Amino acid sequence: LIIKEKKLTAQRAEMEKRFNDTVHPIPAEEKDSFEHELKQVRRQQVDAIHTIGENRQELDMRHNTLKAFEEEHRSEFIKSFNEAKEKLTHQYTASLDYYGYEFNESLFRNSENSAEIQKFKADAGIVGKINLCKYLEYYLRNVVPDSLANVEHKERLLDAKRYCEKINR
Repeated sequence: LIIKEKKLTAQRAEMEKRFNDTVHPIPAEEKDSFEHELKQVRRQQVDAIHTIGENRQELDMRHNTLKAFEEEHRSEFIKSFNEAKEKLTHQYTASLDYYGYEFNESLFRNSENSAEIQKFKADAGIVGKINLCKYLEYYLRNVVPDSLANVEHKERLLDAKRYCEKINR
């Protein structure tokens, strides 16, 4: 609509320039039809400008309505969003715990048949079935403090320790 109005404005300006041109005037027999055509272009331009104005008012009204709706329902949305976020976080954590437990069990399931792992258990003095938590417990007892200087490595070990504490409760 705005493009149409711009084209009509340009067309009207060009037509008025031609209509008022004294160097190359419009022939008298064409002057009435040209003037009628110019009036139609002016009418179309005014109608386009009027429609744009009405649409702008409608757009402003809709914007204000939408803004009022947003302000009215913001707290309800935030509450619902936070509830959903907490629920999804809980489900995600529960899923990680489940799959972490499954991984832990499958990783060490056949460890009792491995000669190398049995040797490690005997050398480390590990009693009972070995799993990630038992391995982590003995690893942390014997870890060199300098190796925990790597923050990322330390965080992964602490995450694993929290996991083990959680499943052993």
